[in-house]
Amino acid sequence: MSNVLLNSTIIDISSNHLKGCLPQLSANVVIVSLSNNLLSGELSPLLCGHNVSNGKNNLLYLDISLNNLSGGLTNCWKNWKSLVAVHLGSNNLSGKIPPSLGFLSNLTSLHLHENKLHGDIPLSLHNCRSLLVFNVRNNQLSGNIPLWISHGVLALQLRSNHFSGKISPQICEMSSLIVLDIAQNTISGHIPSCLGNIKTLLFNNVSRHKLSFEFPSFGDRYLINDDSLELVTKGQVLQYEKNLHFMTLIDMSSNNLSGTIPPQMFSLVGLHSLNLSNNKLAGKIPNEIGNMKNLESLDFSTNQLGGEIPPSLSRLSFLGYLNLSFNNLTGKIPSGTQLQGFSALSYMGNHDLCGLPLTKTCFPDDKHKDREVVHEGGNQFKFLTWFYIGMGSGFVIGFLGVCCTIFLNQKIETCFL
Repeated sequence: MSNVLLNSTIIDISSNHLKGCLPQLSANVVIVSLSNNLLSGELSPLLCGHNVSNGKNNLLYLDISLNNLSGGLTNCWKNWKSLVAVHLGSNNLSGKIPPSLGFLSNLTSLHLHENKLHGDIPLSLHNCRSLLVFNVRNNQLSGNIPLWISHGVLALQLRSNHFSGKISPQICEMSSLIVLDIAQNTISGHIPSCLGNIKTLLFNNVSRHKLSFEFPSFGDRYLINDDSLELVTKGQVLQYEKNLHFMTLIDMSSNNLSGTIPPQMFSLVGLHSLNLSNNKLAGKIPNEIGNMKNLESLDFSTNQLGGEIPPSLSRLSFLGYLNLSFNNLTGKIPSGTQLQGFSALSYMGNHDLCGLPLTKTCFPDDKHKDREVVHEGGNQFKFLTWFYIGMGSGFVIGFLGVCCTIFLNQKIETCFL
């Protein structure tokens, strides 16, 4: 492909065995997909050629993901202001995100995931006011969570980077979010209570057309391309494509978050997946969790949560995955087929938790209270146990002694007679 000039309006030669450097594009190209091939080298032959320097290009859709491309992202993006969707994920691209990407004011979808990009995200990207999907997962990017991102963004995926700092309340102004994935970073501080104000998650009504791209094809026909994301939910990695608009997710796992879980968060009735695992969260699980009637996946594992599991959790009839393991939860697991239907692995590592599906038995309330008498030195229960054993043994020995005395007296009287 190295010396080829692509000149057709729509070009889709994805999922083949093409190799060599990238081809060149003419100004006639509107859609090009070269994904899932063996292409190598840098981006510059495609984006910085002399034939594109006049800026009169019509390219709307560029997909060269899943190749072996290397080098930087180049700084020639100002020649491609018409671009709406850019997919460069799953390559070996390195360096920083260039400021010239900010020239793409019509950009709605940007995928730079699974590369070797580092540094901060440039402020120039605030010019991309139409951005709906921003995916930079699995890189080496750093700095704070970008707050300049369009308030209309639907999916923000920053997982598996080196982002730090606190979650600013300004993130709550992204009122159209359906996917907030900031897992596996070093973000600290508390979870802002204003997350309960994200309107789209109060009731998910995102239509498919917002995450689909329609491009003029032949005659009156249009070519439709659905955006996609790889998300971690229900304990596994799943690919969402045509069904992405149905998915609502908040994943803040594997960070350094502390404090308590704000009850306001559980007003997000439209949320399907919530993962706060592997943090330093403490306090009790709020009873308001029972409001999340559409929740399908819940993971609070490996935190410092205490208290009893709220009974309202058993009302989540759509819950298909639950992980509360390795916390400090106590008491009986609330009754109901929903919570007893999960395996013991969902509750393991909570030493004071009892009831099915765990093997540890809970004592009935009346007997349990007798055993929970306040004591000093922690030996009251043992003392009572041995006390009752001693009473029983003493009664038996005393009874036998009386019987023996009577028997001997009768025998002596018989001898005298």
